[in-house]
Amino acid sequence: MRVKEMRQEVTKTLADFASSVRFSDLPEEALRHSKKCILDLLGVALAGSMTIPGRIIIDFVKKLGGEPEATVISSPLMVPCTNAALANGTLAHALELDDGSRYAMGHPGVVVIPAALAAAESNDVSGKDLITAVVLGYETFIRLGSAVNPSHFRRGFHTTGTCGTFAAAVAAGKILGLDEDGMANALGLAGTQSAGLFEFVSDGSMSKPLHPGRSAQSGVLAVL
Repeated sequence: MRVKEMRQEVTKTLADFASSVRFSDLPEEALRHSKKCILDLLGVALAGSMTIPGRIIIDFVKKLGGEPEATVISSPLMVPCTNAALANGTLAHALELDDGSRYAMGHPGVVVIPAALAAAESNDVSGKDLITAVVLGYETFIRLGSAVNPSHFRRGFHTTGTCGTFAAAVAAGKILGLDEDGMANALGLAGTQSAGLFEFVSDGSMSKPLHPGRSAQSGVLAVL
């Protein structure tokens, strides 16, 4: 019973925090760095579009089709917001030039920003809303990643894929204006989709860039 109460308490605390923070609450340093992170993400995604994994994921979401809600970086292609998050997260990690946190042992920007951009473009929100969502997504990723690592990493889990799903859900949920209950529900749905294994280190597969793409996609899906 105590374990269940602790889970609910952690989820409630995070949901309350994420739903209550406003743009005016953000320190100037966070605003400045968030803008740099967004520009950096766009740059590495553009470069990633020229890689083999990049071309594969662009072709994949193009074949899926659907409503033209959000842009795939590097192309005029517009796809459903969930698939834009998938493509852009994958593109941005294809060359592994994206930002990272040594404390969280993962890459926050590559999941948070694609999710936030896809949700923002499909809902026509302001730049301030986008930046607020990005900052909160980073905060979520780094706090969760720092809490579970290094043991999480040592057990073979890829933090970018696992903790990234929660961070993407917070970012997208903030864009959609979820209240505390809505954010808590989104975090629960993110948790059931959270995934990412380090098996690619052994077999050399191209699955690693897919992890942030899927995390960004799952985070957006969790809030819809």
